[in-house]
Amino acid sequence: MNLYRNVFLIIALLLIGCSKDSDKGPSYLAANGVTIICDDSGMVGDTFEISGITYTIVNEPLLRGMVRLGTDVTKVCTSRAMERI
Repeated sequence: MNLYRNVFLIIALLLIGCSKDSDKGPSYLAANGVTIICDDSGMVGDTFEISGITYTIVNEPLLRGMVRLGTDVTKVCTSRAMERI
């Protein structure tokens, strides 16, 4: 149960920022210094780097598979994972 709670918290933190600042590019760190913002120009599976950390854009099936396999999901952009909600 803790795993699901932790995944939910990570997703919530990553989804706080939704808008794009056109001066910053398609994926960037929000002003709060925590939220990673990804716009629609990236594809599921694409990776990008912010502050030396590599993040992956995921959709729901990819995210669920990562959780099922015990993969680290702390460095993902979940914009595509939440499209159906």
